[in-house]
Amino acid sequence: MNSQQIYETSHMISNENLDVRTITMGISLLDCIDSDSTVACQKIYDKITTNAKDLVKVGQQIEAEYGIPIANKRVTVAPISLIAATSQDHDYVKYAKTLDKAAKTLGIDFIGRYSALVQKGYQTGDRTLIASLPEALAETDFVCASVNVGSTRSGINMDVVAQMGQLVGTVGAERLGVQFGIVDLSLAPTAAAGDSVAEVLEEIGVAQVGTHGTTAALAMLNDAVKKGGIMACSHVSGLSGAFIPVSEDAGMIKAVNAGTLNISKLEAMTAVCSVGLDMIAIPGDTPKETISAMIADEAAIGMINNKTTAVRVIPAPGKKVGDTVEFGGLLGYAPVMAVNKAASTAMINRGGLIPAPIHSFKN
Repeated sequence: MNSQQIYETSHMISNENLDVRTITMGISLLDCIDSDSTVACQKIYDKITTNAKDLVKVGQQIEAEYGIPIANKRVTVAPISLIAATSQDHDYVKYAKTLDKAAKTLGIDFIGRYSALVQKGYQTGDRTLIASLPEALAETDFVCASVNVGSTRSGINMDVVAQMGQLVGTVGAERLGVQFGIVDLSLAPTAAAGDSVAEVLEEIGVAQVGTHGTTAALAMLNDAVKKGGIMACSHVSGLSGAFIPVSEDAGMIKAVNAGTLNISKLEAMTAVCSVGLDMIAIPGDTPKETISAMIADEAAIGMINNKTTAVRVIPAPGKKVGDTVEFGGLLGYAPVMAVNKAASTAMINRGGLIPAPIHSFKN
């Protein structure tokens, strides 16, 4: 490296908050399955704390060697609904507490997947895990939860979509110290860090995020990030691309407050970025069916485009459009955004399945 390259790297770290957003260790827990949940939880704790015992230390060594901070050290495991299904328990909160205990022992920032995979339909373990989400997330500090409601091959499970609209307003209310809850607590650029996807898009040439041309600029940025990731790695895994979390991006917040960015435009942008509707605060009186319909829309975008999409919307009781909700830390803050007032109740109450799209006419 020449002196100019060294200077540019130093400038990015000190002034532009360049960092590695996360390092994540994946651990299979399939060999921890046991009909006795107490035994299973002990196996889970032992395996996680043994396999990931050096994760934080190695992360710190990497930070010291390359001089680039790593914002988060994380562990992800096999979906707990699969692991816990063989037990006769009617409540899986003890599994969430086990994950949380392991995370605290390791000193990591987050642990997932307190999750259910229901794109092909409910199993007993899935129902139990989903029902436990409010309590599990309220009583843990580092656990991430998610529910996979659809896939390109299986379609969208609308029964679960309807249920999640109700749960999104109740889960994890105590986790962030405010009267609302979210399911997924994964991270992206923070509003405080100055690391703004919105500002990058504005450098490309749109006056402010949300105006016409924003989706095209985001598609180009997302493609460039993915190509860069492929060039830099011999093994590519996880999500590589542009993330657009509203609460964690100062430029996005500015655009919402200016009125140029709304949920409809964000939804269009999710067709070309790496995630879905991300860290968006909405009025606390938003009907649960409307939240379910937002989930369904994003799942449909993901299914049709063969890409991962998700929904992290945050109903904020007592808050109206234009108010601000403070989350603190890397989660930032969010202006409460307007949602469409027209009802989606009849569609959501139909339940059933949105079938997978046609992939080929060949047989």
